[in-house]
Amino acid sequence: MKKLIIVVVFLPQMLKSMGYYGSEMLTLPVGGRVGGMGGSYIGVAEHGEGVWVTPVSVVGEPIWWGIAGGSKVFGVVEIGVVGVGKRVGKIGVGVSFLGVKVDDIPILPQELVENPIGYCKYEGKAICLSGGYKLKETIKIGWNLKYLVQELYKIEGKGGGIDFGISYDTKIGKMGLVIKDIGGTKVCWETGEKDVREMNAGIGVGVKKWEKLLITGEIGYEYGVVYRVGGELNIRGKLFLRCGYSSAYKESFGVGVKLKGITVDYCVKFHKLGKIGILTVGVARL
Repeated sequence: MKKLIIVVVFLPQMLKSMGYYGSEMLTLPVGGRVGGMGGSYIGVAEHGEGVWVTPVSVVGEPIWWGIAGGSKVFGVVEIGVVGVGKRVGKIGVGVSFLGVKVDDIPILPQELVENPIGYCKYEGKAICLSGGYKLKETIKIGWNLKYLVQELYKIEGKGGGIDFGISYDTKIGKMGLVIKDIGGTKVCWETGEKDVREMNAGIGVGVKKWEKLLITGEIGYEYGVVYRVGGELNIRGKLFLRCGYSSAYKESFGVGVKLKGITVDYCVKFHKLGKIGILTVGVARL
């Protein structure tokens, strides 16, 4: 009971210092392909794992898709994702679930954490309903409706947000724009406190060279200017080698294998929380 009272008293400061545990979960790489390319995916916008980067992905390449995956970081941070979607003509729809669990949040605020009285767990779950529409053969739009449920030491918070994206196909690749957390994604806690993830945006491009090499780059604003670059080498349409860099999370590397519509992707990404290895398995029909 004493610990719970202390958590309630210091909750406003804790919310400020738990940025990468709370609404930051919405920016974590949730797929092996996205993560392997440094998170630079606005100019790609394909397949289900991309909806957490840009909702245009829901009306991208496959007729239908499914994805499941996750990671575990030193037994402290766990990330899991599962999703399905379908495209019918010019319309695409999908639903995805994302979960994050962290075990080591200090009860006292950051400036007093030298002698914390203990640690508490954080759990966050999000459901994302995605929709997209092909306006023209070269122009696609998409949107996400997100609902979040978070728990910090038995104190629950709930909220939601909206994303919008648009992409334009060129002869050599794709350009994209995404606006996320429109109006601010708000989480209201049982104590009356509010945690708000500010609206952020990004623009990106993807260029294909010789049909074998994909190069991507993007710049955005997420509590400051962030840039990402990535690359993917396609070897006979079955083996994919990837690398990327983000000004927020440093370098990443990945590999993927594709056989008869089934893809297995793995990446190693360096995050503020530590080294994250992400494994995802996807199915798709083109």
